[in-house]
Formats: sequence, structure tokens, C-alpha cells
Amino acid sequence: MFKLSDDEIERAYKCIQHHGFSTLIPDPPEWQDLVSNWGAVKEQVSNLDLDNYLPTTPMRIFAPKSRYNLRVVTHLHPIDLLIYTALVLIVRDDIENARIPTSKKTVFSYRSKQNLENQLYHGDGAYQKYKEELLKRADMVSCKYVAIADIADFFPRLYQHRLENVIGTVATDERSESIARVLIQKFVRNLSGGASYGIPVGPYASRNLAEALLIDVDSALQVKRFKFVRWVDDFTFFCRSDTEAQHCLFYLSQWLFEKHGLTLQSAKTRIVPKSKFIADNLKTHENKLEEHGKVLKDLWSDISPYEDEKVELDADDRAELEQINFEELLQEALRNKDEIDYDMISFLLGRLSLIDEFKDEWRQTFVDLVLSNIEHLYPISDSIARFFKSFENLTKSERNKIATALLKPVLSSKIPPPDYYTMWILSVFIESDEWKNATKLAKVYEQTHSEVVRRYSALAIEKNGTRSEALLVQASYEQASPMLQLAILRATRLLGKDERKFWLRKQLVNGILEKKI
Repeated sequence: MFKLSDDEIERAYKCIQHHGFSTLIPDPPEWQDLVSNWGAVKEQVSNLDLDNYLPTTPMRIFAPKSRYNLRVVTHLHPIDLLIYTALVLIVRDDIENARIPTSKKTVFSYRSKQNLENQLYHGDGAYQKYKEELLKRADMVSCKYVAIADIADFFPRLYQHRLENVIGTVATDERSESIARVLIQKFVRNLSGGASYGIPVGPYASRNLAEALLIDVDSALQVKRFKFVRWVDDFTFFCRSDTEAQHCLFYLSQWLFEKHGLTLQSAKTRIVPKSKFIADNLKTHENKLEEHGKVLKDLWSDISPYEDEKVELDADDRAELEQINFEELLQEALRNKDEIDYDMISFLLGRLSLIDEFKDEWRQTFVDLVLSNIEHLYPISDSIARFFKSFENLTKSERNKIATALLKPVLSSKIPPPDYYTMWILSVFIESDEWKNATKLAKVYEQTHSEVVRRYSALAIEKNGTRSEALLVQASYEQASPMLQLAILRATRLLGKDERKFWLRKQLVNGILEKKI
């Protein structure tokens, strides 16, 4: 028997509140149901025997990484995310203590500190420090060539048995040792439908587990005295010759395959002269933005993409912004459809939309360019959604025009967009009841066979619909997957109180959160 303590559950709850629900998916409204009923939920979760608990089948969403490739994202049930995070937190410090020390300036990704409160790992500008270390090492006299490697499909192909062994090895007490069994052998394996490979893609806690798996890889490279730097599954070696660089890649590739059944991604693995590495790989967006004005570089460096706080500019910064041709910047990022600069577009949509002066003066230009190129921007659907969520004081006509354009690809019967795009666009409607368009949302629900699209259209209907649309959604409850059922339960709040109560009596509503909803 294995049960989580109240303190362990509380820590997980605070971590999720700090980091967010998950990467790559919008925060689900059901998380707020959990927050509103936290005391009762915590008590019920603490009574679960995780040796016998079966997690809810997660929803899998295919998200574009580029215009040509997809990755799978795992949408966990809120209760399962809470449990998953709590279990990882129990072994967080043991994992960190087994990694190469941060003082070595070798492994930079997702580092923790002993007894770090309410966080799975800390930021502290880690990625910027990593980029600076790359430049510093490449610029050393001894470095002539740089070898670059990336693990192919790391999270989905990660071998669970190896991860179980790692956790069992680094554990420093009996409870931590139990995590190898409870978390990997049972919980994660059940989430993956019995498959022996893969961890959930999206939950922040998965990052700690991924780092745990690479402990032996880092140690092996260190024993060989290779000069390298790593960020998650990206390895960079700094070598005296191209022959040495080739040796590093061969060694890494062989170790990954023999010990973990993993391979390197051919398209991203290469050897380049140091001069080309510095020129091609370290020409940052900050430098590019500085060509248009220092204020843009500062915004890129100093502000997280989607902070809730507005950006306040002084008179000099405002004057500098007024001289910048933002339309040209966005068009330049969009110019080559085969190599769209998604990072730049995300920056322009995300960070600059926080500036009141920007939103008033340049908003329409951005709206027109985004909507006219929407089908080329599916990989950054999250940035598009956040951009439109930031709008305030739109007229009814403006809001309806935008809503129609955003939903147009979704309602296309010939070439529908990826579910990832539809999910994020529907999240705009989920966040505010000012977007309306209930009839179109109902049509989205009715014409799709995708459980992902149905789930998010049901949630959008709850916010913007009426009883009529709720009846449409309600009719498919019994055949729906558990994650879709969560959304349908919320949508049926639009029914009459007695009507809904009578309907619920006939349903087998199980689950801690389902009953609260």
C-alpha cells in the first residue's frame, strides 16, 4: 500500500499553481473546480492506495513542431497530474544530487536546489547561462570544431524500465525507493496503456524524470573527458578536430542505443567548424532585434512571454517604439514559408501585446497579418491564442470578425487544421463569454470525430452557449472518453437546475473531481 501524505499533496498543488498546469495545452477550466474544492479533493486523494489506483486514460494531442513534423502532447486528468507531480517531488532532490553539479557548467536544464519550495526546478536565467556557456566554450583557442546532437523523440521513446532503475539507484530512503515501483512501474505504465516506453509530454514534472534518465549519459561523457554542454536532449561537444568531434558523436550514439534504446536525430546531428557554429547557432534574436532598437532587445531579454503584468515604458522607450516598423518585422519572419521564424512571431505576438501603446496603435496590422497567414502558423497556435486573449475593449463587430476568421479553418470540411490549433483557438472562447458564436461552436462539436476538438468545443459552449447547445453536447456523454465527459459535465450546467439534477441521477458519475463538477 502506498498513500500520499497531506504535505506531499499540498506541495504538488503549490507546484502546479506556480508552474502552470502543463506546457503546450491551455489551463483546463476543471483545474479551477479542483482549486475551489481543494480541501475535500486533498482529503480524498490522500485516501487513494496508489499501488492499486488506475489513472484516467489521458487525452493525446498531436502538436506541430514545424510545418512538417508533429509531436504528441499528453493531457492528464487534473487529479492524475496532481498525483504525478507529488510522486516526482518525492524524488526530486535525490535526482538532483546525482546529477553533475551546476558548478561544472555542463548541464543547465531544469536544475533544482535542496528543499526548493513550491517548485519542481528553478529558472534563474538558466537558458541564457547555457547560451553564454556555448559561446564561451566555442570561442576557446582549443576548440576547432563543434559537434551538435539531439535525441530523437526523447520523451515518447524513453524506456521506463531504465528510468525505474535510475530512481531506485538514486533514492536515499525507503519512501523514495518505493517511487520506482509506484510512479514508473504502475502509474506511468498505466498512463501509457501498458507500453514500457514513454513518459507524459507536457507536464512540468516530466522534465525532472527526463533529466534523471540522462544521469548515466552525462557521467559517461564526463569519464571520457569530452568537453560538452547539455540542455535537455541537446548535446554540444567542443573538439580539437573533426575526427574528435566524430568520435564524440559515435560514442554518444552507441551509449544511448545500448543503454536506453534511443537514437540521435539525423537532421539535427552535425559537425561544423567553430566559426560557422558561432555565426549560425549563436546569432541570437536579441542581436537581430537590437538592429531595430535597444528597447526590443530589452523586451526579449527581460520579460517572460506572457506575464499578467502590463509592460510600462518610459518616454524614451515609447519614442523608440514609434520609429519601429513592426509590420516589416512580422512580414520578414513570415517571408520564407519553409523556414518561418516562429520564435520571432511568438515574441511579437506575446510580449509586445502586453504594451498598451502597442495594442492601440499596431494591433490591427498584426491581426490582419496573422489571420491572413493563419494556416502557416499552426506550430505557434498557443501564441496566437494568447495574443487574441490579450485584447480588451473590442467592439462587438471586431470581436465577431476575429472569431469568424479564427474558426474558419476549424469549420473547413476539406482540409481541417491540427487538433492542436483547434484546441488553442477554442481556448480563446473558453476564457471569455464575449466571443459568443454559440451556433458555430455547436457545429464544431457536431461535425468532428476528434475527442480533443469535442472536449474544447464543449468547454467553449459552456462559456458562450445556451441550453440548446448544451443538449447537443449532453447527448454524447455515455459514449465519450473520460476527459471529454469532464467537459460535458461542465457544459450541462447550462441546463435547468432540476433538469440537470434528474439527468445526473441516471449517469454513473465517478471520480473525485467529476462528482464536484
